[in-house]
Amino acid sequence: MPTFVFFDEKFKELGSFVEHPKKIKNIISKGNQPNIIVAMRKYRKGEYAEETVKDILEILLRSQ
Repeated sequence: MPTFVFFDEKFKELGSFVEHPKKIKNIISKGNQPNIIVAMRKYRKGEYAEETVKDILEILLRSQ
């Protein structure tokens, strides 16, 4: 389970990324099992890599 925690120079937490990008978490929260299965298959194939990068960049840019 990939987990990233980002800190500033004073070790104040800026944010974290845990396991899945927000887009996948939103699909999971809606609870539609077929949609979850399709989304998870696509995620494992790397189709949501840009969403992951977007979420991490959002955390880093928010700190500036």
